[in-house]
Amino acid sequence: MNYRRTPGWMACLVFIVVHAHAQSASLLETRGNLQPVLFNQFPQKSPCDLESLERLFSAAGKVSASIAPGIFLRGEVIARTQQNAQVQSINISLSDFSGAMFTLSRIRLENGTLRYNGHMVSLNHTEAMVLSIENGKYYFVKTTQPLVVTD
Repeated sequence: MNYRRTPGWMACLVFIVVHAHAQSASLLETRGNLQPVLFNQFPQKSPCDLESLERLFSAAGKVSASIAPGIFLRGEVIARTQQNAQVQSINISLSDFSGAMFTLSRIRLENGTLRYNGHMVSLNHTEAMVLSIENGKYYFVKTTQPLVVTD
């Protein structure tokens, strides 16, 4: 039997266990630091005003808009991108919600109709607002932040 290899394997095993434990602890601490709500004054679900969303694409600098009943945004357009002729996106830093960002994309489909995607999210909070479509109508809906995939 070769006993010289055993301490080496045991040291590797201890290193892996300690390192794995350190990783999981830091993830738990990060989730614990998140504040629960940011958009508590917004309704759980609110129909969206598409004309207001469309006006945001031509806005520059500071913006103020009522984009749905009970949802008024103030902020500054910090990025405007056009991936191709069919897709335009804007990012608005929300001044009323520290650290929150509103991302909105407008997509022209092959049949010429417009489709909108968007979300309001803060990495420091557990909730987010997502622009969703139901039966051809757009709504802002509250959801939990980990379920939102930012682009």
